[in-house]
Amino acid sequence: MPAPRFRAYIAASLDGFIADPRGGVGWLDPFNQQEYGYDAFLAGIGLIITGRATFDDCLRLGDWPYGEIPVLVLTHRPLPDGLPPTVQAVQGSIDTLLPSIETRSVPGDVWILGGGRVLGEFFRAGRVDSLELFVMPVLLGEGIPLFPVTGGTLPELTLHAATPYENGVVQLHYQVKRRGN
Repeated sequence: MPAPRFRAYIAASLDGFIADPRGGVGWLDPFNQQEYGYDAFLAGIGLIITGRATFDDCLRLGDWPYGEIPVLVLTHRPLPDGLPPTVQAVQGSIDTLLPSIETRSVPGDVWILGGGRVLGEFFRAGRVDSLELFVMPVLLGEGIPLFPVTGGTLPELTLHAATPYENGVVQLHYQVKRRGN
């Protein structure tokens, strides 16, 4: 089985926020009627990696949205009871986590779900292969940034495709030049 690709698939406001100041994403609701290819994207995913705050936000949305796809939650706190058996808490840095992911038999790609800090760590580690960014025609003014400023070297991006939607959303699909390539 070939090594999985690491993919980022995320929405952000035009001014670069992935959530409002309290972590809410209700500002995305007006755009939910459009089909953006999410089901096809999710069908190609074999593992999801997320930070604890994003995971907790997913739990607040209601029914578990990821079916039987294994989910690794980067956290130092215990997870709540009653989760699907496919959900696992993991500790440690991205550098210590990556070898176990890359040697795992993943039947699809790895989705780095978020949040911004986790995504930034994977970018700085040179482990993101593609970024599918949905730029939403909303200005939040403040909130949780897509890429918190934390320093480090970020990779070079090459625009692969840009898809505008009638509702003002623009999907930008970037290929990421991994270090050593």
